[in-house]
Amino acid sequence: MQRKKRRLRTVEALRKYGRGVFGIFLVLFIISGIYMYGGFVTTQTSVTQNGVKPAAKVGDAEISYAQLQSRTQFNLERLRSMFLFSKLPPERRISTRIASLNELIEEEVLIQEAKKNRLNPTNAEIQNRIQTDMSAVMGPPPEKAKEISLKTLGQRILKGDERGREFRRRMRSVYGSYAAYLQSAKQELLRDKMDARIIDRAKEKARADVEQKANQALEKLKSGTPFEEVVKEFSEDPQTIKDQGGKMQAQTRDMLSESEAKELFTIPLNEPRLLKFPEEGYAAVVEVLQRNIADSPEFLAQKEKIRQSILEEKKRAGIENPDVTEEEITHRFETVHYRRIYFRLDWWSEKRKMMEELKASYSVEILDPWYRFDSLYNTWKLKEALEVWKEVKELYPESLDVEYFSCMLAERIYNRGVRGRLDPEEAEKKKSEQQKKEEVDRLRNEMKERCDAMIQLHDEGGIPDPYVLIQYARIAMMTARLDEAKNRLIQAYENAGMDGLLMMNLENQFEALGDKEWVEKVKKRREEIRMEQQEEARRLQVLR
Repeated sequence: MQRKKRRLRTVEALRKYGRGVFGIFLVLFIISGIYMYGGFVTTQTSVTQNGVKPAAKVGDAEISYAQLQSRTQFNLERLRSMFLFSKLPPERRISTRIASLNELIEEEVLIQEAKKNRLNPTNAEIQNRIQTDMSAVMGPPPEKAKEISLKTLGQRILKGDERGREFRRRMRSVYGSYAAYLQSAKQELLRDKMDARIIDRAKEKARADVEQKANQALEKLKSGTPFEEVVKEFSEDPQTIKDQGGKMQAQTRDMLSESEAKELFTIPLNEPRLLKFPEEGYAAVVEVLQRNIADSPEFLAQKEKIRQSILEEKKRAGIENPDVTEEEITHRFETVHYRRIYFRLDWWSEKRKMMEELKASYSVEILDPWYRFDSLYNTWKLKEALEVWKEVKELYPESLDVEYFSCMLAERIYNRGVRGRLDPEEAEKKKSEQQKKEEVDRLRNEMKERCDAMIQLHDEGGIPDPYVLIQYARIAMMTARLDEAKNRLIQAYENAGMDGLLMMNLENQFEALGDKEWVEKVKKRREEIRMEQQEEARRLQVLR
């Protein structure tokens, strides 16, 4: 009997306190996991995986190829969605890879600098970040969620601990462990805090520079220098406006931002003033010459005409049963005539300078051969590029982009060889005509072999790439295989989608081939694409 009572008391105690005890153990487990993961990350920075070098090093930290691949893929998808590319050209794919590596290097520099400055995230900031990520992954919290929005998103409401458990499960599936997710969140907070500090410094520097130049301009005006001469000396406006002495076209209130309108319709006439518009990204010494305001007889005479004009605009935009407010009519009538000395608040350039200076203070080593190849290839250092390309080929043995640039590089080497400019030292040596011919033939054969390897890998992949097909067609024309060139250009045309630039490239290649029928066909398709894109732009404008 006593044993039964003790068992019942134990069960009751577990029911009462078990969750709390379990919670304490769970918290301790997560904290220990974070520390263990931190140590794991620290030791891993000096160890390469499977003998593969990292893509780059920043101090003792390493940027892995997995990180680079993930960031590159993300940026490529963003490019496709922004510009509606069905297929990105290989040049764009590689330049995106280079930009992605630069991003990762800068982020690591920001993280290390944030640690130096002890910008460690607080517990509140970490919790806020977790809640933000949870809302992004799981949808809004149940108390804030609207039933219709959840139905649209196809999500179910998760309450309390169930929601937290599901979020942690998803983070484990992405990061490998929840502790790894927390470490990543902390790193991002460090990066963002340091980035915000640099932006603040850059904005402060840009404002100070603009204010100094603007005050110099004001001093010249006060000393009697004509406005037109001060505009020519100081203004950063386009030359067309500078040539007009800084005079702007008359602007109605509804053409201006709220802050611009507030200042331009308030300051005294014919009195130069320094106005700052940080949201619009500029400051200016402004002199208002004339204003038309709504309490004039002219406004009463034009009021109905303005109302009808706005009404017609709304109808053309597809707005049903449009209405015109008194404020809209007033804002359309009220006009300001002014001239200005314009200064850009270019804090972004200041930030870039500060970031470059910060990077220069760290030991940065770029090991990714694509990065080095791109630099050499674009500066026409072809022999050096060829050596680095071999490293790229070793790292990515079955990459179509590698074979594409192999073909492009071979073409450049061939063209330089034909002109006798491949090797300046060799060019100085006297060669017989036969030797020159043999050299050109060798380079042509190398070019053909490399481009044949490219198209073979392309065909094995099964997914047509119009940019690869056009490049192969160009080489086929250079090596007198005109039928093969035409067939590949037709294949590229059939897979070009809605890409107008690609169609322009195809038109040029068919012209080089001398096929007038296909030139006209491509021109017609280009015009159709242009009309479709204009129609889509109009449709989006109406929706806005």
